[in-house]
Amino acid sequence: MSRIAKSPIEIPAGVEVSINDTTMSVKGKLGQLQMEVHPSVVITNTENVLTFDI
Repeated sequence: MSRIAKSPIEIPAGVEVSINDTTMSVKGKLGQLQMEVHPSVVITNTENVLTFDI
């Protein structure tokens, strides 16, 4: 995995992130995004910080 992919992503105030199995949804004041994530990628949402692991 690249170094930039190892960096945690901070979730700003007013943005909601939900993770269900292989689907990640992000909702904010500018709209909504939903994407499928490869099953081998593990997304962790802890204290408004997203981390990705393989």
